[in-house]
Parts: sequence; C-alpha cells; structure tokens
Amino acid sequence: MEAFLLKKFGWRWKNEGCQDLRKFAILRGLSHKVGLELVPRDYDMDTASPFRKSDIISMVPMYKVT
Repeated sequence: MEAFLLKKFGWRWKNEGCQDLRKFAILRGLSHKVGLELVPRDYDMDTASPFRKSDIISMVPMYKVT
C-alpha cells in the first residue's frame, strides 16, 4: 500500500493518519450497508456528535435476497 501511494500519487504514508483512515472506511462501509448517502464534507470524528440530520442527502431502500 505504501509503495502504491508513493508511486501513483507521490504521497508518503504517515502512521498518525491510520486511525482517521479506519474511521472513514467504517463510515463508508456502514453507509453502503444501511443505504444512506451523506453530504461530502470533512467530518470531525473525534467529537461526540460528528453528524447532523442535514448530512443525509438520500436514503436508498436496501433489501436482502436469500
């Protein structure tokens, strides 16, 4: 991953950004699973309440076929 980022984007991986990256990956996965589309903005994940009701753009119906 480090080599890819450096080669493709010229970006060096920093260990302090690892925690933030994980939070955003979890948020993205959760929003896909529950069908929420959120406003693209910088969320402060270290606060007690990083989201507002107005952050939800749309809700996509999710169904499971078994």
